[in-house]
Amino acid sequence: MPTAPRASLDRGVDEILTLQGHETSMVVKHYTGMGIISRPDNCSTERSGTAMPIGKFVEYEDASDEVRAVYDDIMATRRVDWINNFWKALAQDPATLKRTWEGIKQVMAPGALDPLTKEMIYAAVSITNGCEYCINSHLAGARAKGMTDGALAELMAVIGMASEANALVTGWQVEVDDKLRRAAQGVK
Repeated sequence: MPTAPRASLDRGVDEILTLQGHETSMVVKHYTGMGIISRPDNCSTERSGTAMPIGKFVEYEDASDEVRAVYDDIMATRRVDWINNFWKALAQDPATLKRTWEGIKQVMAPGALDPLTKEMIYAAVSITNGCEYCINSHLAGARAKGMTDGALAELMAVIGMASEANALVTGWQVEVDDKLRRAAQGVK
């Protein structure tokens, strides 16, 4: 996978943490400095607001009845009085907006995993994928559900370590042990 230039990548990760107002960048900086955390070419490393959106955001007052129904459900479910840019962008295609909202609502609902754990997993995947918008969205969601600075630091350390170990296993082309595979499948 291609990676962003080192200075750009380090700045992007630092900005993510700075935007959240925390001093945990040293944990992530260690792993980015090793080239372990990478960012797809199509994801911005710049601060929010510098990228030009594709298409036009659909504001509530300009939305069709179909889109407003989804917006109303988002605001009621999340107990907020505004719609963020992600949903406004998706509203350009009402079917995609509705499908995506229904999927997120289902997956992020309480279940075997508590809502905080789900937000932290979503943030971890977003960090690994290099999606600035999703990183901010799901770290904000995790903080709203009680994630502490200490938990964020541990999350970053786990992401960095998993990325490093994944790279080593992939590079060394390590074959999965039969015993390990059976344990992962729940077979004794």
